[in-house]
Parts: sequence; structure tokens; C-alpha cells
Amino acid sequence: MSAPTTASPYLTPGPPPQQSAPSPSPRRSLWTRLFGEPGERRRPVILLIVGLVVGLVIGTAGDNSAAQAEDQRLAEWESTLTAREADVSEREEALEEQETGLDTRTEDVASRETAVQARETAVAESETAIAAREADVAAREAAASTTTVDTPAAPAAPDTSANTGGGSTYYANCAAARAAGAAPVLRGEPGYRSALDRDGDGVGCE
Repeated sequence: MSAPTTASPYLTPGPPPQQSAPSPSPRRSLWTRLFGEPGERRRPVILLIVGLVVGLVIGTAGDNSAAQAEDQRLAEWESTLTAREADVSEREEALEEQETGLDTRTEDVASRETAVQARETAVAESETAIAAREADVAAREAAASTTTVDTPAAPAAPDTSANTGGGSTYYANCAAARAAGAAPVLRGEPGYRSALDRDGDGVGCE
């Protein structure tokens, strides 16, 4: 049997021995991807997360304060609207009262106008009646003036009673007797008559 040959260090080396391929690393989880392995540095990621949380909290607080302010503004608007509605209701009631009073006054004025018209009608009728009466009176006066004839008064006839003194001597009155120079005229003398002797003592035109 041949002896086994011993590898000499001076011999030409053959190909290097093949190294085994590294085994694939296991699949990393989402937590590991975000925060790394337990041994890795995680401070930046933690700070980032803390910043996000703080931002969300602050944003939520800001939104809440804005919502509260908006709610307060809405409440103030509703209060103002309620006050305005109450004011409008009071004004409407006052306006209705004024309209009612105006209607009453209008009816009063209409009744007064009706009464005035009735009075004016009565006055017009009275004036028409008076005018008719005046026309009737004027017509009667005209008729009376056309039918009346003015006749002069006839002279008194000489008194030829037994009390006269006879003859044709006649005195219309004592003035005529005095003008003729016959006064006083005695009973039995010419021109004597009882009309000239008022006291009947027989002496006329004393």
C-alpha cells in the first residue's frame, strides 16, 4: 500500500474553501421597523411620536376652544335674536292697538260726517221750503198790489140835521169858521152844527 501523502506547505494552494452564505434575517415587525431593535437608539423616533401626540393634544384643545367660542357666539346671537323677536312682538301689539284706535276714530269720523250730511240735507230742505214760502208771499203781495185801487176819501156831507143853523153856510171845521170870522158859532146861526159844538152847550168853535 502506498503511504498517504502529506500536504506540503509549499505546494500550490487550491481554491479557497467555500464559505456558507449568511442565513436570511427574520422578517422585522412594524414595531421593530419604527422603533428599531431593543439595542438600537430610539430617541429620535420617540421624540417624534411625543411631538405628534403633543401637537394633536394642542390642536384638539385649540379646536375645543374655538368650538366653545363659536358656541358662545351662537348663544349670544340666539339671545339677541330672541330679544329682537320680543321687541318686534311688542311693536306689533302696539301697532295693532294703534290700528284698532284708528279704526274706531275712522268710524267715529264717518258717523259724524253722516250726521253732518244729514244736517246739511235738512238745512237745504228748510232753505228750499223757506224760499218757496218767500216766493208764495211775494206772489201774494204782487197779486194784492194789482187788485187794490187807491180811492181818495170823499168829503164829509154837510150836516143838515135840526141842529144846524140853516142856510147854505157851511164850515168844515173851526179853523174855517175862524178864518171866515164867524167863530164862535152859536146855535141857530148860519154854519152852526153839532160837530163844531163838542160839549153841546150851543156854542161852537169856542
